Amino acid sequence: MTTADEKDRSEGREDGALTVSEVFARAVEAAEGPTVSVGAILRSFGARAYGPLLFVVGVIMVSPVGAIPGAPAVCVLLVMLLMGQSVVRRGPPWIPRRLARVEIDSGRLRHALEKTLPWFHRIERVVRPRLTGLVRPPLTHLWALACILIALTMLPLGFVPFGAAVPALALAIIGLGLMSLDGVLVLAGVAVSGAAFWLGLATLDAAT
Repeated sequence: MTTADEKDRSEGREDGALTVSEVFARAVEAAEGPTVSVGAILRSFGARAYGPLLFVVGVIMVSPVGAIPGAPAVCVLLVMLLMGQSVVRRGPPWIPRRLARVEIDSGRLRHALEKTLPWFHRIERVVRPRLTGLVRPPLTHLWALACILIALTMLPLGFVPFGAAVPALALAIIGLGLMSLDGVLVLAGVAVSGAAFWLGLATLDAAT
């Protein structure tokens, strides 16, 4: 099945859920050249970009890409912009042109996605629309605020090698839950975020 076919099939699905395979196919398709911009990845998801992009950003930050200096700060900005707009805006998210032009090495991105894809394929077997009332407005606004708070823990944790991986994992799980309309998975991501907050506080205490 081609990426276009997958896209058409997902858009025709009544529940509006996206699978991991569909999300990864769009992200890989966007990264065809030597580098891929943040804006190109965003555009590949269209109007329903919020959950899938949160998932992809989380996966990227869990991978070695997250250890690149400055990556946690870019991630925080993206999450704040995306989740803030998911509350007040309908349609595709907007990001500043300068941030949209930030480029990532396509080979490194594809490698990160391909390394994590088998793991998420296993999760995909048990992910399905559940407790869908938890992943629809107005509760999605609560999750958006939670994601912003989780992302902010990356700032102190960014000074610790791979310290941003725990909040990134929480964001990836929540994003996966939002895009697949799985309220159980969103709650699991929020539970994982507790470890991120604990690590963030511990890092701040050690720095003072």
